[in-house]
Amino acid sequence: MPIHYAMGNCERSDSPQAVEMLLEKEPELANIDFDHKQHPLYVLANRTNKLKDADKRKEGLENALKSMNIYLSMSPKPTTNFFCIAAHTSEISLGQGSSPSKSPRATQ
Repeated sequence: MPIHYAMGNCERSDSPQAVEMLLEKEPELANIDFDHKQHPLYVLANRTNKLKDADKRKEGLENALKSMNIYLSMSPKPTTNFFCIAAHTSEISLGQGSSPSKSPRATQ
């Protein structure tokens, strides 16, 4: 699905614009799962966890956060799959990737 491709390449500088364009043209894409397993947020979270290069990681996370916020602005339906993945992607907004133990909340 095009939305999965755009979210799966979330680290790229043009990804937020691609996500926005796709969702403007077809808002129902905000509620699509790929085989009921690959929710667009899952694809985004999975990709951000694979960003390794420190220089590219910061920019990649910023672009991922923009893509995620654009996606969430479409008010996707709150399914169980959505909530499970949304909890995982909250690490992106903290800029922590896959290390929730390093989040500001964990050190307080």
